[in-house]
Amino acid sequence: MINSVSRLESQPETIEFSPREWSDPRTGRRLRQLTSGDAHCYPLYYFIPTFTEDGATIVFHRWAGDSIQMYRLDVATGQARRLTSAKTPRPGYPLFLQPASGVYDQMSALNTVTRELIYFDGNELHAVHLDTLTDRLVCTVPADRRPSGQTGVSPDGRFFVFAHMDRPFLDTAPAGGPRRADARGGVIEMVNLENGRSRQLLCLNPGNTHVHFQDSSRIVFCHPPTENGIMVADINGNWYTHIRTQDGPNLPGPLPIEATSHYQTTRQGIAYEMRTRLGLCDPYTYECQEYLVAEYPVTHIGRDPEARMWFFDTKQPDPGTGIHTGPRCICYMPELRFNQPNVPVVLLSGTITWGTGQHSHLHPVLMPDRNEILFVTGDERTRTNHLCLLDVSDLPDTIRESK
Repeated sequence: MINSVSRLESQPETIEFSPREWSDPRTGRRLRQLTSGDAHCYPLYYFIPTFTEDGATIVFHRWAGDSIQMYRLDVATGQARRLTSAKTPRPGYPLFLQPASGVYDQMSALNTVTRELIYFDGNELHAVHLDTLTDRLVCTVPADRRPSGQTGVSPDGRFFVFAHMDRPFLDTAPAGGPRRADARGGVIEMVNLENGRSRQLLCLNPGNTHVHFQDSSRIVFCHPPTENGIMVADINGNWYTHIRTQDGPNLPGPLPIEATSHYQTTRQGIAYEMRTRLGLCDPYTYECQEYLVAEYPVTHIGRDPEARMWFFDTKQPDPGTGIHTGPRCICYMPELRFNQPNVPVVLLSGTITWGTGQHSHLHPVLMPDRNEILFVTGDERTRTNHLCLLDVSDLPDTIRESK
C-alpha cells in the first residue's frame, strides 16, 4: 500500500444532523429527512451501493460552497464524518461540471466488502476506510487522460472499473460535455484494488458515462456512439455486445420516446426503463422481457438489487395541460404483466429539488431491510437537496409475469 495514512488536515469534521419527519400529504406515507443545512447532500450514483450491507452507514457527497467532499452518515445517530480532503479543480462529471473543487463528482464507489470508499482526487485513485479513515493511494491515471464516467466495484470487492478519455478532448469540450458521436479514444479500465495493477478492457469511441459490474465476471456500460443502449463485456476484455438499444432513429433534441437510459444490475438480470416500458434482460442469453407502464412516463427506474420490488421516479402531470412537468414523485408497480398497460401507484406525491445537475435527481434506491426507499428530496428552508427515507414497509413484492 502507498501513502496509507489519513489525508485529512486536522481532526475529521463531524456534523450532527437531526432528522425531520412528516407524512406525504396525498399518500400519508412517512418521510424522514436524514441530512439538512445549507449544503447539497446526495448519495453515490444510484446504480451502485451507497450504503453498507446492513444499511447502517450511508456514504454521500456534500457540496458546500466551493467544495465537494465525501462523508459517511450513521443513520441511527445522525452523525456524519468527512472522509476526504480532495482538491481537484472543476471535479464535475463531464456532463454536469460543478463550479467547485474536491472529489470527482459522481465517480466514487463503495467497496462493501472492505468498507472502503474508492474516489478520485485528480488522477489519483484513493481508497479510504469508513471506520479508521486510513487513506491509501491505489494507482494514478496518466496525466494525459481524465476520468470520465460513473464507476463501480465488483461484488467480491477485488476490482474497480472506470472510464477515461483524452484530457485535451474533454477539457475543450463545449458546455454540457462532448456529443457521444464526436468522442474518440474512450477507454474502460479495471484496477485490482489489492495491488493497484490496472489493465485496459476496451478502447472504443463513446464516452461510456456509466460503467459498473453485473457480477464479479461481467461489466455493464453505455452507450453506443450514435444511439442509446446497454452493453456488456466480461472482465477479460477484448469483446462487447449490445443487449438492448433504442427503438427508432436517434433524432436531435431530447431522448427518443423509446430509448434505454437508466438500468439496474440485479440478481435476476438487468432491469431498465424506456419511458413507457420497464424491462428485464438476461446478461448472458440477452433475452428481454418488457412491460407497458400506464399514465406516468418513467424517468429513472428504481434500484432493488433483488428485482423483486419495481418502482421509479417521474414528474407529476400539470393539472391544466396533463404534461408531466410538475414536482418529482415516486411510483410503485403492484404488478407487471405482458400485453396490458400496468398502472403504477403513487408513493411520493411530489417534491421540488433545487438545481439542475445530478444532485437534484431523486434516484430512488431500496434500503437493505426493504422497509424504506432512499432518495433525494429538496429542503425549502435552505433551497438545498438532502437524503430522505420513504416508508414502504407495507408494500409486497411486485407480481411480475415471466415467460
